[in-house]
Formats: sequence, structure tokens, C-alpha cells
Amino acid sequence: MVSVDDDDAAVAMRRELKALRALRHPNVVALLGAVADDDEGLLWAVLEFAPHGSLHRLLHKGTPDELLACFGARDALPGLGVAFWSVSTDVAAAVAFLHRRKVVHGDIKSANVLLGSYGVAKISDFGLARVVGTRGFTRASAAHGGTAGYMAPELGDAGALDRGGESADVFAYAVLVAELLSGREPFDDARNEVAVALRVRSGERPRLPLATPPALRDALVRCWDAEAAARPDMEDLLLDVVAMSQAPDGARVCGAGDEVVTVGTDVGCRELSSVLAEVGLRDSIPAIREQEIDIGAARLMEPADWTDCGMLPEDARKVVSLLGSDTIVVRYRHDGDVVEVTASPAELVRDVKERLGRSLREDVSDRRLRDVDRRDRTLLRDDATLYELGIRRDANVSFAHRRSPAQGVPFKLFVRDLVCSSRILELTVESRYTLKALIHLALEMLDRSVEEDWLYRLKVFGASFYATEMLIEELNLAKEDTIMLEPRMVL
Repeated sequence: MVSVDDDDAAVAMRRELKALRALRHPNVVALLGAVADDDEGLLWAVLEFAPHGSLHRLLHKGTPDELLACFGARDALPGLGVAFWSVSTDVAAAVAFLHRRKVVHGDIKSANVLLGSYGVAKISDFGLARVVGTRGFTRASAAHGGTAGYMAPELGDAGALDRGGESADVFAYAVLVAELLSGREPFDDARNEVAVALRVRSGERPRLPLATPPALRDALVRCWDAEAAARPDMEDLLLDVVAMSQAPDGARVCGAGDEVVTVGTDVGCRELSSVLAEVGLRDSIPAIREQEIDIGAARLMEPADWTDCGMLPEDARKVVSLLGSDTIVVRYRHDGDVVEVTASPAELVRDVKERLGRSLREDVSDRRLRDVDRRDRTLLRDDATLYELGIRRDANVSFAHRRSPAQGVPFKLFVRDLVCSSRILELTVESRYTLKALIHLALEMLDRSVEEDWLYRLKVFGASFYATEMLIEELNLAKEDTIMLEPRMVL
């Protein structure tokens, strides 16, 4: 129940209702209906009844009798056992289902897991949920998404959940599993949320019992990788959880103390993990980490060196081709002169731009860099590294004056529909909207299904762009620019 006069709460409630209405799964709380009380100015959601309440309450405040009524055992939780594997599997199945439907939950935690009859776990609270590719959250408290202790380290960066929310859900799921094992809330000894965030950023992860089965511990550590791209997909993780639940070492963990888990946060290791994930070699990451190979060392390795690490020859060739050089020469040509700076792949575009400006003795703070070797006219994001933008070898750049309004400033954009008519749509957007969100807005105005966004593309300055996570500001679109929406395949 929320007040319709509370704009933030009402928007969050409507988002939850919209998400739930489209989702039907045994491990997702069902929406039975919604009721608007105009007299009181309230909006009520009618949800499936969960007789045993939240997992958080039962785990941390439940009595032995309540555990018995829910799971059939007075000591069902915390620790390994039937209840642990049942809840872990139920939540994994729910999150995998959401990700198949292109929905990111954004706030996986024990308080958002409800327990139905016979202890069946069901995910609830879709106030932060969003469809992949649409814009971020509305509630002020959800600027980055999630709850302290469950939040992945990258969620400290604005817009991170828009770019890779599924991996953040995987991170939070692993925290929940650790909570089921230990019976402790994540980072329960921290002074405040800021302290929690700093500890997570430094590589610390929730405590695990010392007797945790090695396969389960390794799976959780993979989910907690500092590099989002290196974490497993939820579908794969679900299969692993099911397999581990049937293993002979799925006995109860109790006593024997616990340990603080830490993961590597070295930038070089994270970049190498990203490369391996990019070519579908996530399973190779733990072995590479054990050998302490970082991105710098990796660039000196030949395919034979990678095969010695256990890779197949064709995979080794892929990795070598993707790694590129450990130094990049960035060149700017103007009026016959050439200005060069040498950068590392991990350097921010903003820093490269500033160094070019110093060499030119010009103030370039209001300009953007463009990679002129690319076919399109996209600009390079100041807050991204050269590596993240795919620049891994020498590059030629030019300067462009910033046309897109500053972040957070709404502006009008016109979209001409070339699919069935020449109708011109007037959209209100922001520079940090993704192209996927822009296409979704246009399709909604045209009463077309956003699930078919792959059928369309945008034509901007003669180049074609699809429903991706690319930002509007990367196209340098300005106020009242007109772009085209056309079929993906023009016959």
C-alpha cells in the first residue's frame, strides 16, 4: 500500500505492479490484483499470501517451532541441509527466470524472499526491478540500486546497474547464500553503510563457515568477483547449485568457526578476467588468478603459454588477439601538426583528453574525443577507460564540441517513424539514456511491443545503431535533433 500523493513511492509501486503482472513462476510472488482507493488517495497491491513471512525474519528471529512449521525441522537453518538447498535452489531458479525475461531485480536479499507453504521460497519486492536496457531508478534511495552488504562493488558508479544488472543480482544472490550458511547478516560488524561499501570495494566479502564444501565456496567466490563480467550467468549457477545439493558433502555445517573471504581487486587482474569472460572462458579465470597473471603479464604471453595453462589452442589465439598492446599511442592531427600521447589501456579518456589539451596548450574541458578510426560518429565517454571502449591498439582521435546537455538535464528529441508512416514523435530524454531505452520509448508511443526492439534500428548522421546499452551522449545528440526509427532489415 502506498499513497498516490507520494510520487516516489507511487512510481516504485507502479513499477513493481508492471513487473509482477508479466511474471508467472513458482518462485516469484504472484500479483493477484490492484485496488485504488480514491477517497484515501491510496494504491493497494494484492499479492500472493506467504504464510511464513520473510526469510530474513525466520532466519534471524524465528523460533525453533516456527522453523519446524516451515521446514519440518527445529534446526533447519542456518547451515547446510535440506532447507538450505531448497531455499538456495528456489531463489536461483527465480533469478534465472527473471534474467531470461530480461528483468533485473536489483535488490536481492533475505528480506525480499518470502516463504510459502512447505518452505517454498519466493522472490518479492520489485520496486527496484527494471527491464534490461531501460533507464535507471526513480526513487532517490535507489540511485545505484540494492541494499548495503548485498551490493556489488561496481554499483557505487552511477548507471552501473543499467549496464550490467544481471551480474549484480548474481553477486547479491551469493551474499544471501552466505547468510543462509552462517546465520549472520552481511557485514553485521560494520559501523554504517559507507564502511560496508569501502570494505566491499577493498575486496572483502561476507564470512563463510570454515567447513563450507570447497565446491560451494568456489562458486560463491566466483559470484563475488570484483569484475562483473567474470561472474557466472544465473542459469549456469542454478545448474551448479542443483548439482551441489546432490553431492555427498552437502551435510550440515555447524560450529568450527568461520573465515572472512577476500577477492582480488587489482585492476590488471580484473581487466584480464574481463577479456577471458568476453571470449566465453569464465572457467579459466580461477586458474589464471591462482597463477597471479595480470593484464600486463598476459600481453607478453604467446598462444603456447596459454595452452600450457590448460587452454585449447583456438581459445588461446582468441585471447592473444583481444589483449592488444600494453601501451597505446593516441594521435591528434590538426592543420598538418600531429600531437601524440602514450597511454595505458586502463587510462580514462578524460585523462588522455587533458594531456592532449596540455600539449596543444588549449582548454579542452568542454570538448569530447572521437575515435576517427571508427565508421560511426560515436564519442568516447570521459568516464570510461580506453580498454572498456575497445581501444587496445594505437588510435587516431579528433575533438568535438559537446552538444548533448549535461547529465540529468531533460531535453527534447524528435524521432521520425519510417516503419509504417512518417509520424514524428517528440520524446523527452536525458543524455544518459541508453539507445535501448530510447527505442523502447518510441515503440511505447507507437503502441508496439518493446520486446521486439531487435526488429528496429536508429539512423543517426547516416550511421545505424541498434537497441544497445550505448548512451545518447555518445552520439552527441543535441536538443531538438531529429533521428530516424526504421526496420532493422530494409527491403
